[in-house]
Amino acid sequence: MSLTLKHTQTQSLNEVDLQLHETTGIERPQCVLCLKVLAAELMKPSKLKNHLLTRHAEHAGKDVLFFERKRNGLKRQRLDSSETFKQEFAAATEASYSVSYLIAKKKEPHNIGEDITLPTAKILVKQVIGDSAAKKLNHVSLSNDTVYRRIIEMATDVKECVVGEIKQAGLFSMALDESTDVQSCA
Repeated sequence: MSLTLKHTQTQSLNEVDLQLHETTGIERPQCVLCLKVLAAELMKPSKLKNHLLTRHAEHAGKDVLFFERKRNGLKRQRLDSSETFKQEFAAATEASYSVSYLIAKKKEPHNIGEDITLPTAKILVKQVIGDSAAKKLNHVSLSNDTVYRRIIEMATDVKECVVGEIKQAGLFSMALDESTDVQSCA
């Protein structure tokens, strides 16, 4: 989990060019320029300035917005266990959730995503937009297990939201009507 430093207008550029990175519960500074997770002692202003001037002298005169853009770009990345960065494919993941939602809504088998939907989408995009756009669809995961997992995650999220709102409301009423079940036992 990444926590970013909050800054005021009076804070120096040196403090803005770092982001806090939490590894096993310990917050450590991370440079947004070289992406290196640094020792905790580097949080001292003199050490921050030294790092910026020795490692990134060409960026020493940049304004705060430059470092904020770098920090925002870093937020979109995640740190894996070996502390190397992998770019998340947020759009592909969002598309996977959207297609999984449609599959659940239409009550289709979960494997329809990888068997029909994704190949069809690749053909359409390749013919209409081009090969480069069609290759991006390779990052969309629509396997049977992924669709199942995404449907369960969305259902759990909806349930948690509803239960949370009911708990937050304090009091609520429920109206019930007579109904008959399939075996006419009710």
